[in-house]
Amino acid sequence: MNLRSESKDDLFIQRLEYRNLAEGIRLPTNREIIGRFLCLREKNKLLSSKEIIQTVVSEVEEIWKRTFIPIKAIKIVLFCATSLHHKWESMKKYGARLIQPNENLNKKISDFHNVLDQLFDIASADAFEKLKASRRSTWKEDWQFLLNQRSSRTGYMAGVDRETSKLEQRRTNRNKTKQVKQSALSNNDMGILLSDISDETSDECEDREENYIPILKKRKEIQDSTCLTVPTTKLLQATSEVSDRCGLSIRDHLLLTSRMVNVGGGNIAEFSLSVSSAWRQRNAARETLAKQIKEKWLLEDKPKYAVLHWDSKMLNFFSGKKEERVAILVSGASSGYYFLLSFLFLS
Repeated sequence: MNLRSESKDDLFIQRLEYRNLAEGIRLPTNREIIGRFLCLREKNKLLSSKEIIQTVVSEVEEIWKRTFIPIKAIKIVLFCATSLHHKWESMKKYGARLIQPNENLNKKISDFHNVLDQLFDIASADAFEKLKASRRSTWKEDWQFLLNQRSSRTGYMAGVDRETSKLEQRRTNRNKTKQVKQSALSNNDMGILLSDISDETSDECEDREENYIPILKKRKEIQDSTCLTVPTTKLLQATSEVSDRCGLSIRDHLLLTSRMVNVGGGNIAEFSLSVSSAWRQRNAARETLAKQIKEKWLLEDKPKYAVLHWDSKMLNFFSGKKEERVAILVSGASSGYYFLLSFLFLS
């Protein structure tokens, strides 16, 4: 790496960074960021500071991608690089005052030297959680490498991980194949549609319109009445699930069932209809349905990995009474929905 002095008045950056930051073996420090900025400015003085900072950030982004460590958004990285450049510009004026002994000035210069020697850290705040969730075999090594770069900086990247590069290559190939298939299908469908349109001439379309005779479907005759076999003891049980799903209250459910019996010419006294029966049948239907949903989830929809969720809430009743309830749910990737385990009452 070729390095040379940039300015005698520059107390902080004595060397320029001529090598591309993306080709390094360690993550760049703040001093290397400023050195790379000065190098690019010297090569092309027509570029603005904003354009040079964008180039430096793109190089930094490439080397961080090699480590597979999640980074912050590009806007935030640009803001950090710009702030570092402004701070260096403001501190550069102290170079000429170093001849006069001043404790405060020496402390400021020493502190900024320490800042320049630190890592230009653009790792996301939840980098550890994201690395752990990636389930890569080397995620612990990547995290230890980041901690080392933040402290002693003795570690370095020896080369590209073959296993990881193969996985990334497979992922890229899969995405390309998927895009090619989608474009091929869309092009094929469009070609068939255009060929069908081109085969039909305007004369044929006119002939079809002239010779078109609508076919009238005969309406099926419906009888005025029919005979049904209605269970006298299990009528509420048969209609409880539908009424519960429609949000009918127990009294509305009982009223609708009674009206149906009267319209059919039946005698209400022959049926088992009461508020207590409706309430009992509805609870039994709920228990049966919950059992079926649970068995289906355990046998068919249960994912390999699941996440448990719980949250409590204070419920206010019209009577003024308050109760705290906690909902416990299980979610998984294969199921595609949340499965409610229970809705408990907290005393």
